[in-house]
Amino acid sequence: MEITILTQWGRARWKTRRARRLPPAALLFAWSLMLIWTGIVGWGLVARFRAGDPAFVPVVLRGVWTTRARHFTDRALEITADAIVFRSSADSVQGFPIVRVRAKRASDALSEPESVTGWYTIWYGSRRHAQQVEIFYKHSRRRPSIWTKNRSDIIWTRGGV
Repeated sequence: MEITILTQWGRARWKTRRARRLPPAALLFAWSLMLIWTGIVGWGLVARFRAGDPAFVPVVLRGVWTTRARHFTDRALEITADAIVFRSSADSVQGFPIVRVRAKRASDALSEPESVTGWYTIWYGSRRHAQQVEIFYKHSRRRPSIWTKNRSDIIWTRGGV
């Protein structure tokens, strides 16, 4: 096929080639890859920007935790499905929404005793200014216990307030 265009300087001619057609299997493969890629990117964007998605708090951490440590006898730590509450006395209660929870393998806690059965990092507060606390969990038939990484001398056991 030949195209002729008239210009003020004369005629310009171009020869065009017919586009090579892809086999149907290649077209199907290309469309499949494009749809899969679009789905992955769309799912990632929805998961990233979804507001109000509660973090999953493991059931073993949920409950009211108390301690017998000398300076903390009147304090309690309560972990619910969507909040962490610090009680320093009957009058002083501070609650924060849980933003994110990450579980790690107990074997990754190299500096902790071998009795650790769970290691969790909890981010609480606002999404923009979240604070974190690392909690180690020890399963026991008598009474499960937890302690934080920064205060490993204070052992919290499940109990009521």
